[in-house]
Amino acid sequence: MLGKKVTGAKRREPRAGTPSLDQAEQKCHKTANQGGAAGAAQGHSTGQQKLSSFFTAKPRQQPPPASKKRAVTGSNQVKEPAEDTEAAAAAPASIPEQPHFTVYTRIVGRQHQEAVAEQQPPCKGEELLLLREPNNAVDPCAILVCSRTRAGGMRPHGHLPASVASHLASLLDSAQVEATAELADEAAAAAAADASSSGELPPFEGAAAAADSSSSSLARTGSGSIRWRLKLTIRLAGCTTSSAAAAAAAGPVAAVTAALEAAAAAGIQSLEPGRNNGAVLSASFEHILQQARQYDLHLLDTQEQAVLASMQALPPPAKCLLMRLLLRKRTWFALEALAYPDVPDTAAAAAQLSGSGLLCYSHEPGTDLAGLLPQLPAAVLKQLLALLLPRNHPGMAAARARSGAAAAGGQEGQTAKAAMLASIQLCCQSAAGWARLQGALSSVAGVWLAVLPAVAATFARLQHLYFLTPGQDLGMFLAVDRGVLRYPPYCVSRQRPVFASRAALLGYEEALALAGRVEAALEDGDNTAAWQLLQPALAALRAGSHKAVAWQEEQGATMPNPPPAHAGWVHASLGTVAVSLLEKQKRWGEAVELLRLLLGGNGCVVRRGDWWERLAINLEHQGLAEQALEAVESSLADAWVRWGDRLGLQRRLLRLAKPPRRWRRPAWAPQAEWEPPEVAITGRPLNCTVGLKSRFYGLDGSQVTVEALALQHYTSAEGGGWQGLHCEGGVWATLFGLLLWDVIFASVPDVLRSPFQVAPLDLGSECFYSARRDALDRQLSRIADGEAGAILSATWAAHSGQMCRGVNWQRFEQALLLDIVECVGGLGLAAVLRLMAEDHSGAAGGLPDLLLWRHSDRCAKAVEVKGPRDRLSHQQRFWLAAMADSGMAVEVLKVREPPATSRSRQ
Repeated sequence: MLGKKVTGAKRREPRAGTPSLDQAEQKCHKTANQGGAAGAAQGHSTGQQKLSSFFTAKPRQQPPPASKKRAVTGSNQVKEPAEDTEAAAAAPASIPEQPHFTVYTRIVGRQHQEAVAEQQPPCKGEELLLLREPNNAVDPCAILVCSRTRAGGMRPHGHLPASVASHLASLLDSAQVEATAELADEAAAAAAADASSSGELPPFEGAAAAADSSSSSLARTGSGSIRWRLKLTIRLAGCTTSSAAAAAAAGPVAAVTAALEAAAAAGIQSLEPGRNNGAVLSASFEHILQQARQYDLHLLDTQEQAVLASMQALPPPAKCLLMRLLLRKRTWFALEALAYPDVPDTAAAAAQLSGSGLLCYSHEPGTDLAGLLPQLPAAVLKQLLALLLPRNHPGMAAARARSGAAAAGGQEGQTAKAAMLASIQLCCQSAAGWARLQGALSSVAGVWLAVLPAVAATFARLQHLYFLTPGQDLGMFLAVDRGVLRYPPYCVSRQRPVFASRAALLGYEEALALAGRVEAALEDGDNTAAWQLLQPALAALRAGSHKAVAWQEEQGATMPNPPPAHAGWVHASLGTVAVSLLEKQKRWGEAVELLRLLLGGNGCVVRRGDWWERLAINLEHQGLAEQALEAVESSLADAWVRWGDRLGLQRRLLRLAKPPRRWRRPAWAPQAEWEPPEVAITGRPLNCTVGLKSRFYGLDGSQVTVEALALQHYTSAEGGGWQGLHCEGGVWATLFGLLLWDVIFASVPDVLRSPFQVAPLDLGSECFYSARRDALDRQLSRIADGEAGAILSATWAAHSGQMCRGVNWQRFEQALLLDIVECVGGLGLAAVLRLMAEDHSGAAGGLPDLLLWRHSDRCAKAVEVKGPRDRLSHQQRFWLAAMADSGMAVEVLKVREPPATSRSRQ
């Protein structure tokens, strides 16, 4: 629930070393046994309306006379009138032509292609290549749009929209169609879009060619961005004109036709990417509002409910405008700059919002313009000063000088702009001054508008109650609708509210805001300010807020145990920050007191091991060794102390509990004192500074990290000829998601509360394992029995590209992961995944740096790499011991520096 911000997914860029055009064409039209069925199914699912106007199917020939019309059959194949057929029969025999279809669409994703960073379009009339990307991690149906280069390679321009590519990909893969592309005339594309809405036929090929050749292929959207219109010509492979009509009703050709119908419809929709956005946003708002009224109505006061009712009663254009303004990061907007396809009259929609009490204008009396002024450019600020100050006023000369510096930008420009803002505020300290400013602003900058703060706050709270994840908002519905983000399918379950009362919600929001201010102070290096900001949290801890966190497992619930959406949880986390600040000032006694306070509560239980260790260390700093030993003994009786924290405390107890303090040696002492096998190599260092990450010359002479040097050693013949990855926990997190996918997204009440989650809310808590114990045990048993490869392949086929916490589709290919699971073995995989399932948060860190495998003898090895001044952490020791217990080979590679005399010679 306190997850990371979800950002938008990007299409993968082409790898370095672009293939030649011949290689690209072979990849574009490679043969597969089963490809058309998927495209046909997709085509039939979307072809419910008359789509004949979206494309034409015809041989490559001269267009008929204008007086003769074409008739479109149910299969969308074009038939000529009878007299034309007779004439054709009497004509000399000619080479049969392939029927071809025209689809209009646009290029997307250009900002992710290095070759088009400057928005350079292809040349007019240049033939473009459609390159399939079946291994694209974001979208396996991806189709890249490229052009030829003089060197024989490819220059990428972007991708086809996902909605179009989903229908064409299988047809290209199975070689049922051949496709080319070129930039389209705006007039022809617009005619196709108009024909789709009116149900009329589009212009013939000749008419399209006769369109104004000067029409630009670049269309500018309301936001000012440029989109490239594209014309696709798709030919049915192996199907001539003479046989097309006869085979139109047959299975293969009919299936291809249906898929092309769907592709054409999606292409027309892509020409106006914002056409349906307003409808999606409005429907999404209605959905989350209905969910709030059903489960969270007790958390909204009467004013907030009234605001939401006013928003719901708006007409569609005004509601669409309000949704778009609320999703933007700015506060004030110039009315003349707002243009959206679903808001035909922006001024009228804004007036309706103002009349409903949801929006204010810059010229309205009493409007606070403090937030608007910083958004104005320097030239406008200069004009405002000219209207507010007399022409000969000394401040005008300074304003003219500052405006030039502000226009130049940079730090100096920011300072100059700040000075101009200060001058304007000095002129408007009285009510009359603000009135003059409003008049001057209207004459200089036009009309500006802003959503009222109470409305924005209510909408933000509504989104928070629905998504529960910071950074997510109503735009997630748009991202999913466009295919930009792909979430896994699962059963959404909401049976009870997350917050029991409005006071609990407000306390949690206040605690989060406080945590944000503390974090900002720490990032600025202002520890004094951070300590002052922490005082409300420390006062709340002394009042027992961390003890009020409910243990919901005792209530039989399956929410996180306990849920982090509690003010006491946040206060306990801030208490840890306060302990660190006290320790930096060597205020050991106060740190001990605060640690004992934290250990007396229920909040932030994953930190209890760290709290116990810090308590023992601070007591030792005070010379209280006996109390430190007692604290360590108490910590080992704490059920929340696990994994590396427990191992570290055990090793500390063995050090402190020597005679005469303690005479009995614990039974677990041999396991706690176990040391992993260690090997050493010598590397040539680039730096020998304590506190900096070590860097070395690699075996090939390049400058590398210590982990890369170790990987070079292991992949060499001397090191064993291994294959390997420097992944730390990356590959294990990916395997966890892929091998336990069905268990992770199993139907459990109240943990999958929205369709935009990459993991259930209880992942990382004790409840995750207990709520799925039987399913997890069955899946881990299958993995231990050697079925990991089959499970991984099935998950990859069903969910490739869908977002799941920890799964990295781009970095790890399926073949690589299958090789890894085979070499690691079922027992080792099951052991690691079980520990990650039992405590996903606690077990996340400390996994070995390198994972090595050798396919020849099907073995694997986990290696922790340490530089000359590094040592193993307790968590790293725990993972090495756990993997060794499961039968995996483990070791520590120590990279040493050569002796000082050798370094001086080098």
